[in-house]
Amino acid sequence: MSYPFLSLMVAGAVGLSLAPAWAGEARPSPPPSPATQAVAQEGTRLILLGTAGGPVTSADRSQPASLLVVGGRPYLIDCGDGTTGQLRKAGFAANDIGHVFFTHLHIDHTAGLASLMAFNWVSGHRQVMRVFGPPGSEQLVRKAADYLTGPAEIHGAVLPPHPPLAAIAQPQDLEVGQEKLVFEDDRLRVFAVANSHYVATDLPKRAYGRDRAYSYRFETADRTIVFTGDTGPSAALEKFARNADILVSEVIDIDATNRMLKRQYAVSDEQLAPLVKHMVEEHLVPAEIGKLAAKAGVGMVVLSHVAPVTDEPIDPPRYTRGVRETFRGPVILGRDLDEF
Repeated sequence: MSYPFLSLMVAGAVGLSLAPAWAGEARPSPPPSPATQAVAQEGTRLILLGTAGGPVTSADRSQPASLLVVGGRPYLIDCGDGTTGQLRKAGFAANDIGHVFFTHLHIDHTAGLASLMAFNWVSGHRQVMRVFGPPGSEQLVRKAADYLTGPAEIHGAVLPPHPPLAAIAQPQDLEVGQEKLVFEDDRLRVFAVANSHYVATDLPKRAYGRDRAYSYRFETADRTIVFTGDTGPSAALEKFARNADILVSEVIDIDATNRMLKRQYAVSDEQLAPLVKHMVEEHLVPAEIGKLAAKAGVGMVVLSHVAPVTDEPIDPPRYTRGVRETFRGPVILGRDLDEF
């Protein structure tokens, strides 16, 4: 499924920033460059690689991952199980990926990292893969490399000269609270803000610091795309998503999810209570997404991370109807490999 670029192509063609005016001064525009002009001509593509919500396998949906292709250069947002195969279906390979951004470190968003690193390395990697994410991302990359040590040594005995597998990824823990510029190059600028995905969860103290969950805003010469990541309602996210062309949002059917959890875990309601609380308070139902999109004034809502995961056919209005109660723009229930 393909959709035309939604707006602001004229601004992109002359290399203007699409950053909205915030309370206070507007963000400074990046200086025009040949690369910026090339992006304006080639455009920014959004490809949904995996749209399943939660660490549950599905016959039809891969685990959470999205790809932004900006002027031909791919940027990966989250890396759930199955991402490497989905990249091939989208026309890319593991060693095409030079940048990965983790919204948070739940299993369904990170389980594909080891395979991405492995196939990047064994294919003859072309570049160091920079990995950005909340505290714990550096540890995740290091332990993924440790996990692959034995297989890499066996493979390395017959491969042409290779750097160590651990050297192909350069991770960076991002400390983010309020909105912050966390990355920029000749194709885009990336902003992050802490969201509310962990506010109700009692997480242990870790050596690397506090666990965090982020939303990301990607600004290119022709589009602005915001990824909510996993989150509950968040006033900071409303401001963060202001005037984005596309809001890529998680979505959950709470009643169906709670029924699934009771079937999946043979425990008492009391034992299940923390997980139910997490689902209710730290995820977004359709009505909340509609309020967010309307207040932020986004151009389009694309629903991904669809929960609960089921092998039964999904009725799109079950998820889109609640969004449309308050948001009047296009609302699409995403499927794996949809492109916008």
